Amino acid sequence: MARWSKSLGNSVNFAAEKLSDKNFLEDFYEKRVFVPSNDQERKEYNDFCFVSSAMYLAIYVSLADGESSPQEKKRLVDEMIIQLGQRSYEYEELSENFGTSDREIIDTIFKKIEEEIKAGKFHLDEIVRVVNMIYGKNPFKRNYLLRLSYIVGYADKVLNEPTQKAIELIADKLKIEQSERDRIQSEVKVDYKVK
Repeated sequence: MARWSKSLGNSVNFAAEKLSDKNFLEDFYEKRVFVPSNDQERKEYNDFCFVSSAMYLAIYVSLADGESSPQEKKRLVDEMIIQLGQRSYEYEELSENFGTSDREIIDTIFKKIEEEIKAGKFHLDEIVRVVNMIYGKNPFKRNYLLRLSYIVGYADKVLNEPTQKAIELIADKLKIEQSERDRIQSEVKVDYKVK
């Protein structure tokens, strides 16, 4: 069963292929490419808002050292599946329920964002502005965005200097306290068995 409707998928494809004024995230939200018309679509929209923002930051981290590895992409997609289900201990079941259209949407977004970052169209301040617009000052969402950055950063089991700097910049922009940064990094290292 797909988490997101075909309508949302079509809107994502339209924004990725036809719009290019700014970047995908700005085009999608500011031009209101997808306008929810019922409760289910509003829920999809909220899920998608978080996933797309998280993906921008995670792909930015994965490209900090010049190239996104297959391990980083897999870890990112796996995390999106878990995040949408909110229950990491049910990953296998969630993964099976993550529909084909959901995977296509994630893949489309990943490719588009990766292209934009490589082309220099990525502006961290703009992504943070969109995150602020959508989430206000929700510390749980902000902490998750930093956690995802560390998860992707440690996908290769080593956090190199450019990746560490990218994560620190994200944490600065999201205004996450140093004690929270340290806690989140430690938890990720334990969860993913990183020394």
